[in-house]
Amino acid sequence: MKRFFWLFLASGFCSLVDEIAWLRLAMAQFGVTMPVVSLFLSVFMAGIGLGSWLAGESCRRRAGGAARTDLRLYALCELGIGLGAATAPLVFSWGHAALNGGALGASWAALPYYGASGAWIAAGLLPWCLCMGATIPLGMSALGKLHGAQERSFSYLYLANVVGAAAGSLLGALALIELLGFHGTLLACGSVNVALAAAAFHMSREPAAARAKGRPAASSASAP
Repeated sequence: MKRFFWLFLASGFCSLVDEIAWLRLAMAQFGVTMPVVSLFLSVFMAGIGLGSWLAGESCRRRAGGAARTDLRLYALCELGIGLGAATAPLVFSWGHAALNGGALGASWAALPYYGASGAWIAAGLLPWCLCMGATIPLGMSALGKLHGAQERSFSYLYLANVVGAAAGSLLGALALIELLGFHGTLLACGSVNVALAAAAFHMSREPAAARAKGRPAASSASAP
């Protein structure tokens, strides 16, 4: 259980630092305006929600599978997040060049400009936000198969994720970006995501992860 706590703590930390750095870079490329900020946050939250739903559906279909599969999918998601930390700024830069090199660049307040900006922001963010959203369902599924269904498992992992996210929002804005710059901060967080992927993959190779199958929720005398 403790290993899952630290995985989710670090993952939540990196996700919020990534969000802050991505948002600042997106504003630098597409404009410091409310529509750009709204588009960014809408894409970010929609990607996380959709990723969580898709991963949850996948876990339900594979309820009888081994925990090893969930851990390896989790590792792939963390690897994707690490990749996105480096590639999202590149996509924003390409979008800036494309929009300002064409007719839309002449009118930043025009609706077509914001529509095109939203498309570039989605292209830069959506794949990696899907990965972020998938981590909690995959982690919960693996934890349940390894240790059995527990009433506090979700709150345990969600607490770790929230604490990590809160720390990331504070340290990312107040320290990391000031010390390392936007790209250096994203590279550092991407490296942590790659390390998390390696740790999850290592956990999937343990004998318990290969043997553990989906288990029904344990009955409890105190359960309603």
